[in-house]
Amino acid sequence: MRPSRRRLLLGGLTFGALPLAHTVQALTLAPGLKATQDLLAEWDGLGWQWTGTDAEHASAEWFARKLSETGLDVAIERYPFPRVDVAHCTLEIGEHRTPGLPLFDGGSTDAKGVSGPLANAGEDGAIAVLEAAPWEPFPQALETARSDARYRAVIVITRAELAGLAPLDCRSPLSTKPQGKPVIEVASEAAEWIRAGIAQGASAQVIARFERAPGEGRNVVSIWSGTNRSLPPIVVLAGRSGWGPCVGERGGGLIAMILAARALAQIAATRTVILAALSGCELGNMGEAALLARYPKLPAEAAGWIELGANLGARDRALVVSGRNRPWVELCEAHLKIEEVHHTAFSPDDATAAQGDAPTPSPQPVRPEDGVRSLALRAPATLAYHLPQDQLPSAVDLGQTLAVAKAFAATLLELAQA
Repeated sequence: MRPSRRRLLLGGLTFGALPLAHTVQALTLAPGLKATQDLLAEWDGLGWQWTGTDAEHASAEWFARKLSETGLDVAIERYPFPRVDVAHCTLEIGEHRTPGLPLFDGGSTDAKGVSGPLANAGEDGAIAVLEAAPWEPFPQALETARSDARYRAVIVITRAELAGLAPLDCRSPLSTKPQGKPVIEVASEAAEWIRAGIAQGASAQVIARFERAPGEGRNVVSIWSGTNRSLPPIVVLAGRSGWGPCVGERGGGLIAMILAARALAQIAATRTVILAALSGCELGNMGEAALLARYPKLPAEAAGWIELGANLGARDRALVVSGRNRPWVELCEAHLKIEEVHHTAFSPDDATAAQGDAPTPSPQPVRPEDGVRSLALRAPATLAYHLPQDQLPSAVDLGQTLAVAKAFAATLLELAQA
């Protein structure tokens, strides 16, 4: 009888070395392109994956079923958060008016909103204006404008490869205290007349009216119970939510996790592997915070953390492989070369360099809140990143999706057999 999921996750774990096994045989359970497309279409068809929505809850149920079909122990872990219900959000400057989206960790207005002279962020005025792209680091200009007493509200013109409203991810989880100043995000098409309003010294009216209500996010956690309980586990994280359609952004990571689960279920791996598909990615990584709160021993005692990041199967985007543990990066890169995946790889903070020319990886404990993983896979933002166009078929390269998934699953199998 396998140990329970919670007992495995909460039990004391002794850190030790991880000698790597011989290269595993080619995966025999990899789906074909048609099966991969069908999986992505099922998930994409559930609806917009905003955390706490019915669609995101249905997504958790769907993904849990897919992992359960492999024979692994799977659970849906729920966590509370203050859901944002938007009632009205608009920007009006003279004869121009556009709908917007409030930044969810910011403040709200009443029905009348706030008004005053426009200004570029950093200049005198009542309503600050700046531009930001969702794939860039959270803009310091926005942080500064939020804390600047001169401003009653902030307008963010979202900038993306395609026209439209491309929301920024929240910097902090919604469970933390929201910042008081309202921030409204608007589509790039509004930039011209907003900039003209600034030049003319015009005033604007900003309405960002919403309520916070009890909400619930859902993480899907699955576990392969290794045969050697004395070995610390490997933790694999993948995002499962986003701003609306996000099949190019998140689909590749989910396919990789499904394929890895199928492969793990077919072997007698010695090391426990924990697979966690997290919601709350767009809301300050709330799902990861909830996972760490539920299992506080994992950050220090896990053998390593692997992140299946954004855009793994995105069209026309080269994969980037990085991580603190160089041998893990090199192992993954070897399997990517076998699958002929175009990629770059680097290890900016190599925790194993001091061990010399050891032939096998010996990863050190990595605290995920430090922002550095033992291994991380991601790709640059797509043309449709955070936009409604991030859907099948245009946003996804099925061949890339499947090849990356196979390379990752082979990498994880080797690590799990250590």
